[in-house]
Amino acid sequence: RQARFAMLVTRTAVAALSLFRTKSASFNSRKIPAVPLGCVLSRSTNRALAASGTDVASSSFTPPQPPTSKGVPMFDDVNFDLARHPSSESATRNSDPKSTFVVTGASRGIGLQFVKSLLGRTQGKVIACCRSPGTADGLNEFLSSLPAKERDRVEVVQLDLENQASIDAAGEVIKALSNRVDCLFNVVGVLGDGKVTPGP
Repeated sequence: RQARFAMLVTRTAVAALSLFRTKSASFNSRKIPAVPLGCVLSRSTNRALAASGTDVASSSFTPPQPPTSKGVPMFDDVNFDLARHPSSESATRNSDPKSTFVVTGASRGIGLQFVKSLLGRTQGKVIACCRSPGTADGLNEFLSSLPAKERDRVEVVQLDLENQASIDAAGEVIKALSNRVDCLFNVVGVLGDGKVTPGP
């Protein structure tokens, strides 16, 4: 039994190392020198392999081909070279001081990072929406560190996306502030209500 178990472990190790070599060759552009299997197996295991006629330098394992996408593209690929052109729509929007960017979930994390990036990359107004502005420590600390001119570009709006009355009120506030929305970054949201609107 011990001999059979040792042989099973050895063959598993051979297959695993072969898989590692194949994966390394497939996914790593750098040349990685092959590690002789004899360096990682004990002498007794090497002798047992030699006696059984097992070839430690090769394996019959072949990894399967990754599946190809079966999705149907809905939009054309974005040409970033055109987007960077000074006359592009995005460049015009970003340089417009009257443009408005709305970010939900702006109190921390990805939403807060969007607020920071928009202030650096655009000239317009940034409306930072969060459920509890008074306790949004990350957002408040960032805003307090800004020069007055930059701070004036940010409006903080209370918005609870699980409360329809809060959503309606935030919409009215945003409309009163600018009457336009150029970009909406819906970082935090609820997909459907599970009753009328489809969603989880």
